[in-house]
Amino acid sequence: MLSKFRPWWHKFSARKFKGAGKWITPNQLSVLNLIFGTIAAYLIFIDRYIWAVVFITLSGFGDWFDGAIARADQLGTPFGRVVDAVSDRFVDGFIFLGMLPADWLAMPALIITNVVSHVGVKEPNASKGLLERPERLILISLALLFNQLRWGLITIIVLSSITLFMRMNSARLIYKK
Repeated sequence: MLSKFRPWWHKFSARKFKGAGKWITPNQLSVLNLIFGTIAAYLIFIDRYIWAVVFITLSGFGDWFDGAIARADQLGTPFGRVVDAVSDRFVDGFIFLGMLPADWLAMPALIITNVVSHVGVKEPNASKGLLERPERLILISLALLFNQLRWGLITIIVLSSITLFMRMNSARLIYKK
């Protein structure tokens, strides 16, 4: 759903981040995203939810800015897109694994969100659905802040299932042509 703001973000970031690639590369930001996400997962594991949200936020900003800098300074490469995607999948996996000792629903949430992401990679023209990665990170952060991990995971599982159905149906219609 936040993907509706992507065109605005691309225009805005092209102006604001021009030249930032001299100081930090998109791939370096992807690695920072991975580091911050891994720290967040550890903090979730040890029940330090407020600090985990801080590091999830830092990880999310790193993910936003790597693409922004790549576009603004024309530093984007096919390998950079792979680094970004791999970093995102590891962060998602680590965060859900950090939740696992607190709630077993983290495992089905991890599985379904990875399948949703995979369908998006296999058919990028398919519907985006209700719950993409930014929305997931926001939901996880809210669940942690309000100490409502179970409800956050249930919400992620339900909305991700709907998103998966939407993407699969959209891909079916694309391939039916």
